[in-house]
Amino acid sequence: EIVSRDWSSDVCSSDLAYYITRLESQRLRGILIILTVLPLLLGNAVRSAAWMLMMGTKGVANAVMVGIGLIPEPIKILYTPTAVVIALVSVLLPFAIITLQSVMDAIPQSLEEAGQSLGHSPLRTVFEVVLPLAMPGVVAASAICFALAMNAYATPVLIGGPTMHMMGPAVYEQISKAKIDGAKVVITTTTPNGDQVSSWYMDGDFLVSERTTQNGAQKTYYKKA
Repeated sequence: EIVSRDWSSDVCSSDLAYYITRLESQRLRGILIILTVLPLLLGNAVRSAAWMLMMGTKGVANAVMVGIGLIPEPIKILYTPTAVVIALVSVLLPFAIITLQSVMDAIPQSLEEAGQSLGHSPLRTVFEVVLPLAMPGVVAASAICFALAMNAYATPVLIGGPTMHMMGPAVYEQISKAKIDGAKVVITTTTPNGDQVSSWYMDGDFLVSERTTQNGAQKTYYKKA
């Protein structure tokens, strides 16, 4: 499913990125880029809550489809893999668009004109001229979207529900259930001149702060609430 979301983002973003790149109006291009980046300013929880309102049984999507006669009664969209794909694609799309747009912007439009002058249709020109030159951007966008989809937590949990299994929620669940005796996760910082080293780690029910200086070591124990 992660791969499907990745390719869905690439396919949807390539058309939009190409359209933005070939716009002659710089002002319109700037507006579209701002509108593309604008959804990223919303938090994951806020964005997921909006999708829950859209895709609920009594949500906007079902109300519209029932109102126009597309379906006789509301259908279940929320808490399904389809809902997660839609929500994640909306999150990944801006990253893919910006990545592809920056690469396509470097492709001279004269190459497309040369291809069409040789008898290629506009669609064939895009596939045989633009797309091969834009492959570095496609690969980069795919890698970025794949990494973000693998790391997604809030969206699968809120939109997919407890039955939706993805790496982020699965890793969190495994860590929260794990019982490791005697293990310590140590966070260490050192001053620029190296005269003091501070470490923090868990020891049972205590958070231990250990400071080592030239005069010796000092430990402080903090009891978990």
